[in-house]
Amino acid sequence: RPTTGEIRVFGALPGSRAARARTAFVSQDKPLYPQFTVAEMLSVGRRLSPRRWDQAKAERIVGEGGIPPEARIGTLSGGKRTRVALALALGKQADLLLLDEPLADLDPLVRHEVMGLLMAEAADRGITVVISSHVLPELENVCDHVLLLRDGRIRLAGDAQDLREAHTRLTGRADPGTPDGLPQGADRG
Repeated sequence: RPTTGEIRVFGALPGSRAARARTAFVSQDKPLYPQFTVAEMLSVGRRLSPRRWDQAKAERIVGEGGIPPEARIGTLSGGKRTRVALALALGKQADLLLLDEPLADLDPLVRHEVMGLLMAEAADRGITVVISSHVLPELENVCDHVLLLRDGRIRLAGDAQDLREAHTRLTGRADPGTPDGLPQGADRG
């Protein structure tokens, strides 16, 4: 197991100007300026990414969510704020999209729409989308590769289809008397 190493993002150090130019990030809390209007927020996105910014795409994503450009960010529901944050990320035309729990505050119909939007972007532009989520069923039909973390350590990694075929889903009550919740005598191999 490696104990040291170096990470590169498109050949550049993480956090460097070159890496940031090709990466977009949406955090779970979507830190948008609440006093700005949606149009002002998209204008900020355009100014921060002038070379690659796609205003029409950002406006389309917001518009498809029924969000008026003059609406203040602070008055929007969590789902609409998520849509504005995704519009900023996708409008940037990044090659790597990092999403932290992007579906957490969306109702089921909007979750489906957002996943469709992300899948279309990945297919149309060939970008890489990395999604962190605690809700695996939402991702199982859209991910090529899965990495499961627990306590900051990789517990499972591989091709999504291979992992599905190699593992069994258990349902039922956890056994509080065991550290992993599996019943006494269960195969933990």
